[in-house]
Amino acid sequence: MGKKMDLSKIKRVHFIGIGGIGMNAVAKLMLKIGTEVRGSDAENSKNLEELQKMGAVVYAKHCAENLRGNTDLVIYSLAIPKTNPERIKVANLGITEMSYPQFLGEISRRKKTIAVSGTNGKSTTTAIIGTILRESGMRPTVIVGSRVKNFEDGNLEIGDFEKGPFVVEACEYKAAMLNLSPEIIILTNIEADHLDFYDNLEHIKKTFEEYVSLGKKIVVNADDEASLGVLKSANIVQKNIINYGIKNLSVDIRAENLRIANNFQFFNLVRRNKNLGNIQLRVPGVFNIYNALAAISAGLLLGVPFENIQKSIRGFKGIYRRFEVVEDNGRILVISDYAHHPTAIQGTIRAAREFYPHRRIVVVFQPHSWNRTKNLFNEFARSFNEADLTIIPEVYYVNGRENDKDKISSQDLVEAICKNTARTKEKIFYAENLDTCRDITKGHLRNNDLVLLMGAGDIYKIKPLLG
Repeated sequence: MGKKMDLSKIKRVHFIGIGGIGMNAVAKLMLKIGTEVRGSDAENSKNLEELQKMGAVVYAKHCAENLRGNTDLVIYSLAIPKTNPERIKVANLGITEMSYPQFLGEISRRKKTIAVSGTNGKSTTTAIIGTILRESGMRPTVIVGSRVKNFEDGNLEIGDFEKGPFVVEACEYKAAMLNLSPEIIILTNIEADHLDFYDNLEHIKKTFEEYVSLGKKIVVNADDEASLGVLKSANIVQKNIINYGIKNLSVDIRAENLRIANNFQFFNLVRRNKNLGNIQLRVPGVFNIYNALAAISAGLLLGVPFENIQKSIRGFKGIYRRFEVVEDNGRILVISDYAHHPTAIQGTIRAAREFYPHRRIVVVFQPHSWNRTKNLFNEFARSFNEADLTIIPEVYYVNGRENDKDKISSQDLVEAICKNTARTKEKIFYAENLDTCRDITKGHLRNNDLVLLMGAGDIYKIKPLLG
């Protein structure tokens, strides 16, 4: 995109879609470096209210009048089409505009960037890396697609913006990660997803091949065959690869002797066959051990002492809607989780079973988008075998990303799950909306139940379930 943008010369920036979690983080960042921030979203939210308190001017609707003519830069969410009235006005006024991923790319071009990518685990891995670097005095700037309990600003950690490293989620949707200039790439896993943009898994792999060629060092999950295949196809030389895993004994960074006690996961960290010591992780699930291994690998690569890494991970409290306890009355426990891909759903249910082996697991899952539900239908149908009771409300409609040809109902999924697990209607329920979903869930709760609210939509709104 030519020479680097001088962010110090941007005095007034306008965000279209400012309520999105990533856009919200960048808006905070601009406010903290002294930029005047304005922006709009389709409706009011806590994200908008938070920015208002910080000094931003925000609007809970999109209209041309929101945009001022003296704006230096407009940043828009990928969900905002060119037909948006504010984007039309931007074009008419000739104001410089960038998508959210393009702006992240501008930041990354001027900083030492650690980009975290993959189908699952990006947010947690980004948050752990940010925690490790912050606690080690490296003063990173971190942008996360969730809220981190360890960060004062939730989805943003800002240390030394001029000289510190930049840690960022590198989302694969619409190949957004190709905008970045990463020095280190973390590759957690690759699976079929976002098939409203990609043709198939091969298309996804080809895009990742282009992406990994951008990095100087690649930290990769060696237990994920698709990721290893991408590195091989991209001809990444072995000396530029740091691999981690659990199953393979020949990896650079390995977890062994995995165990669970007192709501912690424990494992020994082995680096090139040398046992460095014990890791304590308070977030559950084998998938989070992989996330921690990715973060540890990045920390060691950046020269962080192992003792600092141990302490940082032991103090990591997790992130918003990633196995987050949202209600607990001593009898029933309600946990909210963002899982919306079949692999993540299965891993989250298994994590609940491991951490709470004596509780009945009640899963309340809201499918996210017609396209994803239709394209991964068979995988979803096999994802609930370990649940004791499953309740599925109607598919969450993703505005601007749905196509009528993909339309599908959660009723279809309920029927497929029943056939797949040979379960009766007493074990799985369809809910036409969230109100009905809440009623069904509350009506079936028993003492000592664990309720998992899962999905990337608004399923979290059915709480409170207790009381």
